[in-house]
Amino acid sequence: MRSLRGIAVVVLVLGLVVGCSDDAEPKAKPTATPSASKSASPSPTPTAQPPTEPAIAKTDKGAIAFARYFVEVLNYTAASGKTDILQTITLPSCKSCLNIIEGTDRTYNDGGYIRGDGWSVQSQSVFKPDSRSPWIVSFDIATGDQDFRSSSTAPARHTESSKERVAVHLQPRGDSWAVVRMERS
Repeated sequence: MRSLRGIAVVVLVLGLVVGCSDDAEPKAKPTATPSASKSASPSPTPTAQPPTEPAIAKTDKGAIAFARYFVEVLNYTAASGKTDILQTITLPSCKSCLNIIEGTDRTYNDGGYIRGDGWSVQSQSVFKPDSRSPWIVSFDIATGDQDFRSSSTAPARHTESSKERVAVHLQPRGDSWAVVRMERS
């Protein structure tokens, strides 16, 4: 399994979009940049509403429900540039999550953006190897086309829709769950 990296360049290009592996750059193509004689204003970004964490039992069904919530948080993070919820539900061991947080913060702080439909869960399965291991929820994820700009001066980039298999490793934490690791499978 390869770990995910990057977000929009991460999340959606976001490796969220869906994920880039540590050994490959996102497959993004520059889009045409408006000529200097035309003034193009960025398309308005719809206001993203933060997802609400549901009450979730520490069961297989609960692990799936939390992993789906995690996907909603990733989509919200990419659309809004706000990483606070993602930071609260992930552990430092989730390097892909940290890359998404750092990439999103950098992108939006530098005047960039991430646009697109985000991840859509197509199917999922859950596995719990033993009582001391984290739950592993595997998703088949689909993304639509994504557009992003890493800063206000960077060229716009575009990624085509894709399908990926992503595994999210979860462990109970207090009354909720935490993401231990996310990887491409």
